[in-house]
Amino acid sequence: KMMDMQKCKMLPSTFTILIKYYAKSGLLDDAIRGLEQMKRSGVRPNVQTYNNLIEAFVKEKNKIHLVLGMVDQMKSEGILPNEYTVNFLVEGLCNSGQFDKAMELVRESSANAIVYNVLLKGLCKAGKIEEAYGIIEEMASKGHNPDEYTYNTLVVGACKIGKVDFALGLRTEMIAKNIPPSLITYGTLIMFLC
Repeated sequence: KMMDMQKCKMLPSTFTILIKYYAKSGLLDDAIRGLEQMKRSGVRPNVQTYNNLIEAFVKEKNKIHLVLGMVDQMKSEGILPNEYTVNFLVEGLCNSGQFDKAMELVRESSANAIVYNVLLKGLCKAGKIEEAYGIIEEMASKGHNPDEYTYNTLVVGACKIGKVDFALGLRTEMIAKNIPPSLITYGTLIMFLC
């Protein structure tokens, strides 16, 4: 488990690496213990430390309440969430079906194109294609032009729920906006048309 802290002085980066290892390995209890040990040792966690934990907990089912608690905890310690934190939060909220909260978070934060794409992907996975398509206009109004990834996410999502005509319309829109459809675009359309 955690190293004997009395035998060696640990740096914040050392703790963060250990916590990341535990979190990525699915050893979430050990990762939390690592964070607690870090604090007991007088070493201040940073946003990356928390992001490692948040990312791992987002991947677990029914853990969004823990993720939200971690974000509150980091804020109370004076550690501000960054764009990665927001990405993980949006993903977690979408995975737990809390789309309104995810959209609210995106609108409250200085969301970048990646955050919008995370929201869009979550909506598509839930079959909410019309809502996902509405995100394109919002993205553009905030200065984040939809790209090939954005459109391919919509094309795949639309095809998966049987809206192939809608997906074909997206391909036409891509061409009109000078976004070349890719092998993913055409491969998805061919697969669902045959």
